[in-house]
Amino acid sequence: MLSLRLEPIGARLRYTPRAIAIVGFSGRDTAAVQAHVDELACHGVVAPPETPALFLVSADRLTQRTEVQVASADTSGEAEIVLLVVDGEVLVALGSDHTDRQLERHDITSSKQACPKIITSECWRLKDVEDHWDRLIVRSWAGSGKPLSPYQEGLASSLLSPADIFAFVRTKIRLLEGLAVFCGTFPLLGQSFAFGPWFAADLTDPVTDRTLRLEYRTEHLAAEFSAVEDSV
Repeated sequence: MLSLRLEPIGARLRYTPRAIAIVGFSGRDTAAVQAHVDELACHGVVAPPETPALFLVSADRLTQRTEVQVASADTSGEAEIVLLVVDGEVLVALGSDHTDRQLERHDITSSKQACPKIITSECWRLKDVEDHWDRLIVRSWAGSGKPLSPYQEGLASSLLSPADIFAFVRTKIRLLEGLAVFCGTFPLLGQSFAFGPWFAADLTDPVTDRTLRLEYRTEHLAAEFSAVEDSV
């Protein structure tokens, strides 16, 4: 069970996720979707048979921890808007679809299942932002140390609307209650994935002047345990 704080009123909610539904290749612009497919192809990732695509990940991968463990050094974050279905209401959070990039070349679903999916504790009601949804801005930063380097930036208008996201998800999943729906990622500002341990992101609403902030650090297990062993 996760704890959510509904902003701006500060009310506390309990959320028990049932599954994580990651919607990939979800851009409104088909040319931009193809550009993302080509971007991933440069990293050896084979395109899915259809777009958009849905990748189901187990609920135990969802976390709000600020330090998470990963088994591979070749993992990186992806800032995404996340829609949480809680007691029949849709809430908006900010998340990171942390992914194993080596494994992604062979099996996208397994690459996502292999890593934690981090979300903010703070959230908004979808109904409070839906009328200006397209103006929401997502930015992320990544690196080995601070200050972090700009990594992603984009508007929610570049992705399918919440209504279209749920219409697509309903073609694959019958029961939406308890789902955490990752709505799709934003283009990298550079040409390479950032494998450094630090990742941070903002979801900004310019109309209400509110921001959801996410920051976490990854711990590469093999490296961490080798360091411990060397010090003994």
